[in-house]
Amino acid sequence: MERNAYNARLGRRNREKRRRVKCVSNSFMKSCAHEEGFVKLRQWMTQNYGFRNCLVPALFPETGRGLMTKRAIKSGEIIVSLPHSLLITTKTVLDSEIGHVIKRWKPKLSPQQCLSIFLIWERNKHTSSTWFPYINLLPSSFTTPAYFSQTELTYLPTAVRSKAVKECEKLEDTFNEVKQFSMKHWNEFYKMLTSDVYRWAWYVINTRSVFYQSGQSEYLSTEEPDTIALAPFLDLLNHSPAANIKAGFNPVNKSYEIITNDTYKAYDQVFISYGCHGNQKLFLEYGFCVPDNPDDEFEVMLYNLVILLFFSEDIVKACKHFAVEHLSKKMELLQEHGLLKSLMCTKEGLSWKLLTVFKTLAMDWNQLQCWNQVFTDEAAFTEVLPAANNMASYILQQYLTENTQLMKYVEQTVSSTDNPEHVDIARQLIYIEKHILTASLPS
Repeated sequence: MERNAYNARLGRRNREKRRRVKCVSNSFMKSCAHEEGFVKLRQWMTQNYGFRNCLVPALFPETGRGLMTKRAIKSGEIIVSLPHSLLITTKTVLDSEIGHVIKRWKPKLSPQQCLSIFLIWERNKHTSSTWFPYINLLPSSFTTPAYFSQTELTYLPTAVRSKAVKECEKLEDTFNEVKQFSMKHWNEFYKMLTSDVYRWAWYVINTRSVFYQSGQSEYLSTEEPDTIALAPFLDLLNHSPAANIKAGFNPVNKSYEIITNDTYKAYDQVFISYGCHGNQKLFLEYGFCVPDNPDDEFEVMLYNLVILLFFSEDIVKACKHFAVEHLSKKMELLQEHGLLKSLMCTKEGLSWKLLTVFKTLAMDWNQLQCWNQVFTDEAAFTEVLPAANNMASYILQQYLTENTQLMKYVEQTVSSTDNPEHVDIARQLIYIEKHILTASLPS
């Protein structure tokens, strides 16, 4: 999993078209600062760690629970500064009372497994846990793929569903690894371990951890970098694609800091950015979608493209219509230059790579001999653009047809037993896909 949440924005197009951070009117906001759980959390952080901050929890109509500022914030200000002792890292786990067990785990745990086990252990201690004020406020469930029923997964667009299933399989594999070892060597933990509680802990880490490089431990697997940490209170901040922030550990004051380059008025909701992620990524990793996300994109899978063009029942008709010749040579060129992966289209149209694939498929033999010009001359091969656009339209229309059929299937299948939030997310993803495909159709 990519762990660049809360880091500086490094997006496509250098964010020239960055939208203003959307602030919700305070007339529709409801403060949560007085609720017992939040009061105890702040008291615990203040009394034990000297934490001070101008942000308070509140409920917002569009984003749910988030953080509101009690005063105006200027660009360049530190909005959150957490002392190192407030971070839950793998070192926290290894130095804890269960560290000796983690150190002898075979095969070695990943950082996320390590933190998940610690979270389960500490939650089971209830009020006797040092971390109880934080753990007590964590969500009890999530809207990530592993919380979808088998039927609800079928509501997702094909590409998203495929990735969602892989996420669920990965979760199950990591759970089985933890289960097997604890069953044989740690009976006390095995008694509190269930697939549901492990899923909860895994997604607390997955959705709420920050990027923090603590150094690779000899006791943990090196297959995944050790770059995650839980950050109490900080994880109440909501994501906005437009938020411009810088975050990281400050070795001088030994604190994890978030600096905003945006400005806020008193009682505005304050946002951070998890990175330049489209809604597909946001759903798979965090379980939500963002309206009008500038980072949304749709990936055209080469396998589907080849199937549609060359291996359908209408192969003869398709090849004749698009005059596709010398396919093996064209695929060889595209493969050699790494142009057969990440074929994207966005609301702004086809990516350069995807258009280049279509242009290549439309070339004749003589044009293929000069194919390298696609890298040096944007105006090269303009004569093949009509055929390339026709090919692109054909492919995108196939996806749009599939999209329409999926929406009809959802409307016909959805029932009262389905989770309304899950169905709503599926509908959002279907609509987003349709919007991108429609916008990408060559005019």
